Amino acid sequence: MLNVQPEIVKERSMIESLSQLSEIKRIISGLEHEEALAGPGHLVITSPLAQEGKSMVATGIALQSAARPDAKVLLLDFNWRSPKLHSLLNRKQNYDYQQLRSSANPLQLVQSTDHEGLDLLTAPQTEDCDRFKDALQVCQGIIEEAHAKYQRIIVDTGSLFPENRFMLDPLRFGQNALGTLLILLAGTTPRSAAKRAIVLLREYELKLTGIIMNNFQNPLAQSA
Repeated sequence: MLNVQPEIVKERSMIESLSQLSEIKRIISGLEHEEALAGPGHLVITSPLAQEGKSMVATGIALQSAARPDAKVLLLDFNWRSPKLHSLLNRKQNYDYQQLRSSANPLQLVQSTDHEGLDLLTAPQTEDCDRFKDALQVCQGIIEEAHAKYQRIIVDTGSLFPENRFMLDPLRFGQNALGTLLILLAGTTPRSAAKRAIVLLREYELKLTGIIMNNFQNPLAQSA
């Protein structure tokens, strides 16, 4: 049994509420439209800066997606510098980077969750494993393999800024995605950073699925 900290319990409660928001349901409706045109694919979750609630929103979307009959949803934690999905979904990081890299089938490392229809691939245990030169290639390969098995893939990534040469670049994950969702933290994200992020997504010709204004303290209070 994992030792669950009080703040994690609170965040899980928030996620349950977040997953029921009309804005989340609109995002999923948009995904369903894209899937009808292009087939199963993945949604990338990112934000201008760190600590803006990406993991909570990603989990909320995954939970709502998995609520469909016969759903088969995969949640990927590619925020390797600050992984959180394993805590939010009460799972352990059950492998290291070398195991992931050498595995003939990385999807064997996927864990089921307590939510029917929802699976999770945690981040590796290896600290700062995104420093390896082939990390991005490994992650892209996982997404490609998952397309054949899952109806929907939600990818939790790092922030767009500040850039560093080791980052698993969200922009690269977004290039072949059904869409990219940008998370802003209400009252905290600088307007300049938000504008810069939107410009960057347009420069890379990524499809912007939407923008969610996340109120971290109370997700029911404000979203857009």
